[in-house]
Amino acid sequence: MRSSPEFRDAKVVIVGASESGRFELLHAIASRLGGDAPETVDAGPWRVLRSDVPAQGLRIHLCCVDGESPYRGVESLLLEDADAAILMVDVSPEGIAASRRCFDRWKPDLEGDRLAHVVQYHRIEREPRFDPAVMDAWLGLRGEGVLRVATHSEAPDGPGGSFDRLVARLNEERAEA
Repeated sequence: MRSSPEFRDAKVVIVGASESGRFELLHAIASRLGGDAPETVDAGPWRVLRSDVPAQGLRIHLCCVDGESPYRGVESLLLEDADAAILMVDVSPEGIAASRRCFDRWKPDLEGDRLAHVVQYHRIEREPRFDPAVMDAWLGLRGEGVLRVATHSEAPDGPGGSFDRLVARLNEERAEA
């Protein structure tokens, strides 16, 4: 990805448990914004799905790991030079335990000001008792600094979703710098 006069570059990594909706989100964003068709790149035993997407004056290099890595190595390398991250939390009864393990694994890397991020509560239609405040408390999220978004399976990149809010935050941070 190269800088150009009309775009500034930024890297956004989607992390989450296997089957949490990461791929659906990446494909939906690329499709909606006219980004490059998502491509798969081999990274040792894992595969990385990526797409370059124009958004609000930025060219976003969007990526996620295929499958669930038992180690943080591949995801850590992706996050190392990332500008932002989207953490997918599948709140459905069949996905919540894996999402919690993934969240616990990534929470230390996402705390602080180094990396802008969004927590995306996904598949809320599968959990009729879903309450964002209860989920925040269960995950140990505190404060106003973390953006939170709730989405349905049919619309992982719905209007005002995690990606648009995250890009707006990146633009705010770059304007302040």
